Amino acid sequence: MVMTSIAEKKKFNTDEFNLLYGIVVRHAQRTAKQIQDIRQRWDKRIIERAGETKQVAAMRKVLEQQKITDISDVKRVMHAFYDQFPQEFNNVRIDFVSFDRPPLNGSFTMGYSKHDIEIAFNSNKGWEKKSPLDTIVGALDKIRTKDKMSLAQLRGVVTIVHELLHQKASKYVRLKAHYSGDYKRTAMETMNELASRATVARFIRRLGGNTDGASQLIVKGDGYGKWIKRVLDFCKKAGVNPEKLGQEWSQMLTTEKYDTMDAQLYAFFKKHADKKGFTQGMDEVLAAFENEKSNTEWAAMIKKWFPNRKNQ
Repeated sequence: MVMTSIAEKKKFNTDEFNLLYGIVVRHAQRTAKQIQDIRQRWDKRIIERAGETKQVAAMRKVLEQQKITDISDVKRVMHAFYDQFPQEFNNVRIDFVSFDRPPLNGSFTMGYSKHDIEIAFNSNKGWEKKSPLDTIVGALDKIRTKDKMSLAQLRGVVTIVHELLHQKASKYVRLKAHYSGDYKRTAMETMNELASRATVARFIRRLGGNTDGASQLIVKGDGYGKWIKRVLDFCKKAGVNPEKLGQEWSQMLTTEKYDTMDAQLYAFFKKHADKKGFTQGMDEVLAAFENEKSNTEWAAMIKKWFPNRKNQ
C-alpha cells in the first residue's frame, strides 16, 4: 500500500524519499558476481533439461586440464567436443589447424572449413594486434575459467560455431564463389552466419562457459556484416525475431541442400513481405541483396515491400 501511494505522487516527503532510496540501494547491492551466478545457474538448468549434464562435465575436465595457449589446445578441446557431441560434426572426426592469410581487397578471413576434413583458423594478425586464432584461443581460455568474454572473443566463438555448422551439413554441396552470377553461396553464408550468432550460447553452455553478452551477437557479430544487416533490416520491418529465425535456419542448413539456400532465402522474403509490394522474381531480389556496394538498392526494394511501415 505504501508503494502504491508513493507511485501516484509527484512530490515526496523526507520519509518517503528515504524509503525509496533504501529500496534503490538494496537493489544496487546485488553485485556483478551475484548476477553472474544467477545466469550460470540458469544455464545449468538449460543444460540439465537438454540431458547434457554428463557431456558438459566431461568437457569441463578437458578444459580445466591446462591453460589454452595455441592451436594444439584448440585441437585438444575440439576433439573432446567431438567425442561428446559427434552429431555437431555430422559424425565425422575432423582436424583443427591454423593458416596464415593476410588481408586481401579490404577483407580478412577469420577461418574456413573443408567439409569432412578440417577447420582452420587464421594466424595472421592483419590490421589488429591479435590474429583470429589468438582471439579464439583467448575465448576458449575464458570459457575454461568461466570468465566473461570480450565482444571480440565472443565473435571468435561465433567463428567456431559458423565453421562447425558447415561441417554439420548432411547435404553439403560445394558452391561457386560470391559474385559469380549465382547467389547460392551468398544466401547460404548469410543464413549460416545468422544461425551461428543465434546458437552460439548453446555452444558455450556445452563447454560450461559464461554466456554473458552472447545475446548481443545477433546485432554485434561481424561476419558477413552487410548481408546480415540487410536481413536484420528486413526482420525489423516484417516483425520477425532474428534470433528465432537464426535458430530455424540452423536446422534448415543441416537438413536441406546448400544449393537450395538461395530459394529458401527468397521464399523467406516473399513470405513476410506485404504481398502487394512484392512483385520481383528470385534473381532480381537476390541480385539486389548480394550487391555489396549498394545499400540504396536494397533499401528501395524493402520500401516497396512495406509501403505502410515507413516509420519502423
